[in-house]
Amino acid sequence: MMYSRPWRQYFMLVVEALPSARGLLPLVALLVAWQLLQTGNSPYFPPPSDWWNGLMLLAKSGRLYPALSATTITLLLGLAVAVIIGTGVGLLIGVFPRFSRAVGPLLEFLRAIPPPAVVPVAILFMGYDERMKLTVVVLAAIWPILLNTSSAAERVHPLLLDVARSFRLSAVDRMRLIILPSVVPAVLLGIRVALPVAIVVTLLVEILTSIEGIGALMIGAQRNFQSPQVYGLLVLIGLFGKFLGVQDMEVGFFFWPYNPGLVENLADRADRYGYDMIGIADTPGNAMDPWVSAALAARVTKKARVALCVTNLVTRDAAVSAAAIASIDQIIEGRAVLGIGAGHSGTKNLGRSSSTAKELGEGVTFIKTLLRGEAATLKEATAHLPWVKKPSKVFLAASHPLGLAAAGRTADGVFLNFGLGKDNIAQSEAIVAKGISDAGRSAGDVEVWQIGALDCAMDGDVARDKVGAMLAFLAGYVIGDKNLETRGVPEHLREPLLELRRRYSTRPGDADIRLVRELGLFDYLSGRLSICGTPEQCLNQALAAKEAGAKRLMLTVSLASDPVRTVELFGEHVLPKLRN
Repeated sequence: MMYSRPWRQYFMLVVEALPSARGLLPLVALLVAWQLLQTGNSPYFPPPSDWWNGLMLLAKSGRLYPALSATTITLLLGLAVAVIIGTGVGLLIGVFPRFSRAVGPLLEFLRAIPPPAVVPVAILFMGYDERMKLTVVVLAAIWPILLNTSSAAERVHPLLLDVARSFRLSAVDRMRLIILPSVVPAVLLGIRVALPVAIVVTLLVEILTSIEGIGALMIGAQRNFQSPQVYGLLVLIGLFGKFLGVQDMEVGFFFWPYNPGLVENLADRADRYGYDMIGIADTPGNAMDPWVSAALAARVTKKARVALCVTNLVTRDAAVSAAAIASIDQIIEGRAVLGIGAGHSGTKNLGRSSSTAKELGEGVTFIKTLLRGEAATLKEATAHLPWVKKPSKVFLAASHPLGLAAAGRTADGVFLNFGLGKDNIAQSEAIVAKGISDAGRSAGDVEVWQIGALDCAMDGDVARDKVGAMLAFLAGYVIGDKNLETRGVPEHLREPLLELRRRYSTRPGDADIRLVRELGLFDYLSGRLSICGTPEQCLNQALAAKEAGAKRLMLTVSLASDPVRTVELFGEHVLPKLRN
C-alpha cells in the first residue's frame, strides 16, 4: 500500500500531460475488457487482437493500400472540384442578384436531394466507375462552400464597394481586390464543413457500388464473413477521418458573478454541456467577490476547469492570490487556473491604476514560484507557501504587445483579447510566440485562449441589441487609445473608436449600447470581438474563428441578454459541432 500514492500521482501526471488521453480512457477500458472477456472465436465479436491480424492479411494480399489510395484520391479531388465550382457559383449568386433569382429555385431543389439518392441516377448516366463516384462526392460537398461564399459576397461592406466605384475600378479589379479577399474566410469555413460530408459520401458510394476503395473493401469483408477485417477497417476509417479532420476546439465561458444562484446555475451548465472551463471575473462595483464565487463554482463542477478570469496585482496581493488559487485547487484537484491581468474595471472602479507589462511578468513569475512550494521575492517582500503540494496554472490576460510578449515569456497560458478575425489572431499570437521564443520555451508550454463576447438567443435581434454594452467595454481596453493603426483598426474607424474610448463606462449599460450604434461601430466591433445571434449564426461565427486559427475560445456572457440561456443554447447547438 505504501506505493499506491506515488503510482497514482505518476498516472495523473501522464494523463494531464496528454489531455486527449482522458477522452480515450473509456475506449481503452472497453477494448481491454473486450479482449480479456473473449472466451471463444465469435463470428460477430472477434477480440481486438484479431482486428490487427485482419488488416495485416489485407495488406499482404495487396488490396489494402490501393483501396486506401483510391478513397483518398476521390475524396481530395472531389473536394477540390467542389471548391472551384462552389466558389465560382457562390460569387455569381452573391454579386449578381438577377443570377441569384434565376438559379435560386433550381439550386434549392438540388440541395434538398440526399446524396445517396443521386447514386442510381449517376450510375444510369456514367456506370460503375470513378467518374460516377467523384460526381456524387462533388454534389454532396459543394453546398456548404457555395452557400457560405454567396452569403459572404452579399455581405461585402457597401462602403468598400463605394470606394471601388469612386476610384473607377473595373469589375475584374473589384472582384480581385475587394470581393475575393472578403469571401476567403467563408470559403475556408465551407471547406471545413464540407470535409466530413465528403468523407461520409465517399465511403457510402464505395459501400453501395463496390467501386474500389476502403468502403468496398469493408463490404466485401462483411459478405465473406471476415469480421476481424470489418472491425479493423472500421478502426482504419475512424483514424482516416481523424487524420483528415481538424482538432477539437476547447471552449470555456466567464461571467460577472452577480449572485450565488447565477454562479451555481452556470457552474452546473458548464459540466452538463461539456465546456472545458468556467471563469469568474474580478470586477468590484459590478458583482460579488470573485474568490467566494470561485469556491461556489468549484463545489458544483466535477469536470470543467475553474478559472479566475481575471484578477489583478493592484487590488489583490500576489501572494494572497497564490494562496487562494492553491486553496481552490485542493477542492477540485488540479482544475484551478489563476488568470492575472493589468486591471480594467477591477482597478478603475476602485480608483486605482493598472499594472505595467513588466509588473505583470514579475508578478506571474513570483506567483508561479510560490505555487511550486518555493520561497519567492517581489518588490523586496518575501513569501513562502510550503503547504502547496501541486502548482496551479497561471495565465496572463493581455491585449497589448508588451503584455502579450510578457505572457509568452512567463505564463502557463494567455487569455488573448485582440479579436477573432484571422488577421487579429495571427498578429497577436505572433507576439506571444516571439515571447515564448525569447524565453527559450516551446509553444506547448503556453495555452492560448482567444477571448470574445457571447450572446446566443433564439431571437437574434435580442442578442445583437444587448451585446453592444460588452463591445464598448471590450473595445475600451482591447483597442486602446494609442497607435490604432497597429491595432488592426481601419483608418475611417479610428476617430469613432477614440470617441468611444473617451465616453464608455466600466459599469456598462444601455448608454454604451446606444453609444456603439451612434458611432457606427457595431458591425466592426461585433465582427471582431463577439459571437452573437441565433444558434445557427453563432455556429457560423465560431467556425469562422476556428478556421481563422483559434484553438481555444473563452467567451464572456457577463452582459448577455440571458447568461444561463446563452450558455445552454451554445452548449446544445454549437459546442458539439466545434468538436469532431
